[in-house]
Amino acid sequence: MPVTALPKPPYYVVTFSSQRTEGDHGYAAMADEMVAMAEIQPGYLGHESARGADGFGITNSYWTDEAAIRAWKAKVDHLDAQRRVIRFALDAGAQGIVFPGVASEYSHLTLPEREQLMALVAEEVDGKVPLVGGASAASAADVIAAGSIAMKHGIRHLMIMAPQGLG
Repeated sequence: MPVTALPKPPYYVVTFSSQRTEGDHGYAAMADEMVAMAEIQPGYLGHESARGADGFGITNSYWTDEAAIRAWKAKVDHLDAQRRVIRFALDAGAQGIVFPGVASEYSHLTLPEREQLMALVAEEVDGKVPLVGGASAASAADVIAAGSIAMKHGIRHLMIMAPQGLG
């Protein structure tokens, strides 16, 4: 695996992990589209990917700052890719969707960014299966705000990891 040449820190890393199943189901083409879009984004420094024989993969993309990451995530095509992932899960027979979990950069998103993604997921799921909204945050006030956003979009079940310092 080639190592991306990076400038001296600081820079930021976005990590994406996936567990592939048998068959491609359009995954490779979507991944190639996401890389091509990232490569032309201001602030993009490079990426590295690895996948094990068991199908588990990790991709790290490197960025100059958080603003560049936010701009990339807000791209319409990136949001379309997120919709396609949800549709894939539903088409594959998922009995429920949890969004987001606790193993991502979700906690670094602003409340408006969280709302944009929560609305997208709720719209795509559209009551087809139960939807559990992740509302973990660094403070009790932010947990309440994230839970309120979920409720605004019709999500009635929450998964919350208690903020550090409570209890």
